[in-house]
Amino acid sequence: MFSTWEKELHKIVFDRRYLLLASKERKQIYEQYVKERADDERKEKVRKLRQRKEDYRQLLIEAKLRSRYDSLSLQNKNKCTKCEHLSRRKVLANKFNIILCNCNQSCDLVVR
Repeated sequence: MFSTWEKELHKIVFDRRYLLLASKERKQIYEQYVKERADDERKEKVRKLRQRKEDYRQLLIEAKLRSRYDSLSLQNKNKCTKCEHLSRRKVLANKFNIILCNCNQSCDLVVR
C-alpha cells in the first residue's frame, strides 16, 4: 500500500529535519509511521462501509419494504404448485404412453 523506505528516501534526504535523528531511528520511525497510516486507512474504510450499510438500512426502513423472507416464501409456494402441476402432467403423459403402447401391440396382433 505504501512505498518502501528506499523508494521514499530521495524525497526526504535533503530536508534539514532528516539529519535530526540517527539513520536506524529514521527508518524505524518511517516504518512505524507507515503502519499507523495503514491502520488509520483500514479503520476509515471500515467506518465508511458501516456508514453505507447503515444508510442503506435506513433507506429500507423509510421505504417500508417487506422483508425478503416474505417474498421468498411466496416464490417457494408458487414453485411447489408448479412442481405439483408438472408431476401431474408427467403421470398423465406416462399413462397415455402406456395406453398407446397397449393399443399398438393389439393393433399389431390384429394385422398379423
